[in-house]
Amino acid sequence: MATTTEPPAKVRRSERLYLNIPVRLSSTGPDGKEVREEACTVAVSRHGARIRVCTPLQVDQEIHLTNLRNDRQAPFRVVGQLSPLEPPASAADWAVECLEAEKRIWGLEFKDRPEEMVIPAGLLECVLCHGGASVELSDEEVESLQASRTIHRECSGCGTRTPWRYATIDRRRQEELAVRQAVPAAERREGEARRDQPRAALRLPIRIRTEIGSMEVSKTQECSTGGLRFISEREYPSGTSLFVGLPYVPGEEPAETVAVVEQVEIVPGSLARLYGVRFESDRSHQFRRRYTRAPLQAEVEAEAGAKRFRGEANDLSVGGLLVLTSVVLPEGASVAVRFPILPGRQPIEARGRVVRAEPGKLLAIAFQGLTEPCREEIIEYIISRIQERSPT
Repeated sequence: MATTTEPPAKVRRSERLYLNIPVRLSSTGPDGKEVREEACTVAVSRHGARIRVCTPLQVDQEIHLTNLRNDRQAPFRVVGQLSPLEPPASAADWAVECLEAEKRIWGLEFKDRPEEMVIPAGLLECVLCHGGASVELSDEEVESLQASRTIHRECSGCGTRTPWRYATIDRRRQEELAVRQAVPAAERREGEARRDQPRAALRLPIRIRTEIGSMEVSKTQECSTGGLRFISEREYPSGTSLFVGLPYVPGEEPAETVAVVEQVEIVPGSLARLYGVRFESDRSHQFRRRYTRAPLQAEVEAEAGAKRFRGEANDLSVGGLLVLTSVVLPEGASVAVRFPILPGRQPIEARGRVVRAEPGKLLAIAFQGLTEPCREEIIEYIISRIQERSPT
């Protein structure tokens, strides 16, 4: 399949806000009559929105939305359907792109994402002529591809707008797959069945986090429903469990999926490695601690509002601290803590909230906005305790 590369998009990405804003949708139905419906948004950004409507829409259809909070109007293009019709109201979610973003229909200020952030992009092919292109994708297009597998865009080969989908990495492999799938799944090895999942050449920003708490931002090279591949200069041995945040937006906490490193390849001429990870299919990881913890015996100075008290640290992770204390605080209470962990270093100072309380016994505190120096110091401490427990 011949491919071309499109020039980078000039539009900067903005943050997405999950807000329910009442809107009025106006469009023209198949019979030429005007259709109106009062609906709502699920999420909005400077350049688009996710809306929930009962009116059937078509990809590439132009609609008009009116923000019922400020009466501002703007035209939108339908990018794709994101969810099936849901009874009893038979409403569905659709991704729409604003055609006149300068009208600021939402009346909100959106933060620009950093220019150095990885822009989602993928290798797509026209469903009709199979011509391909490397395409930068908007958030709405990524969602539409994930939900309905296609988006509509101009095709130079067909001379019109056509449906496009992710191009598979290797068309010959697809032909081999069709032969193998004739064999009952029970007769095939588990690993072979996993490799049957089609892979897409999709570049998305991701955050990689270890159980100890060290993190880095990378980008995917390929994605499938069962896993992905990414490049990193860090070392992750085969079998390592990682927490993958996908997609990653600076300043936002991504939803994480547990993945296991299955493949490690050296990238020729560099210090980087290409990793292949498999998403865990069972639910046991839901009960695994998100961070490795280490025992800690240290005095903790704490402050919650006007209340100041002391306690004894019991264990520590990058995610939080367990404090033994007789002081009673409600779950959700904000608290500032100060405690030493490494000799000769300044004490850790952090803010957090109470996530578990056993009155008169202990407080479990989850850190919030932990600074990078404090994070690195805690990781250093945890690694030292792990090494102490390891056989020499």
